[in-house]
Amino acid sequence: MVVLVALKKGFWDNDVFYKRLPDIPLANTITTADTIGTVAAVGATAAVIVHGAATLTRNKILDMKEEKRLKEQGLWDEKKHNNGGGH
Repeated sequence: MVVLVALKKGFWDNDVFYKRLPDIPLANTITTADTIGTVAAVGATAAVIVHGAATLTRNKILDMKEEKRLKEQGLWDEKKHNNGGGH
């Protein structure tokens, strides 16, 4: 019986969960779904940028530590590693 109901044209489009919410009441404000979506997108973008910057910084610090370790062991080749080298 469920299969027959689901085959009805526009069945999923008529569900109350798929209707657009014009206004969403939050604590002492009235906002729209578009505003919430925009804030979420900006927050996610900011998180990606911060993560990228933190990863870049971490990798740079690790590279500097590795360079120092290799220099202390006398294994550092300045010609090979000049300006991020190998090019």
